[in-house]
Amino acid sequence: MACLGDCFLTGEGVEQNYLKAIELFRRAADLGEPNATFNLGMCYLRGLGVREADRNKAFALFQRAKELGQPLAIKLIARCNANQ
Repeated sequence: MACLGDCFLTGEGVEQNYLKAIELFRRAADLGEPNATFNLGMCYLRGLGVREADRNKAFALFQRAKELGQPLAIKLIARCNANQ
């Protein structure tokens, strides 16, 4: 699911569709997939496929991704903290 979400996010091999990407990332994140959780956080941070950007939601997802072992989440948590 997470890989397919990446495809919809970037338009690689499919028509780009942020809403479909968010749906797939959310489903995979609910199953504990660290990259999907991280990517969902990135979408919230950038406002892609969501009503508006939400740094608090992004931070919570990055925290969860970090707990799941996603190493890039550490860097972005630091960035979110620096911008608050």
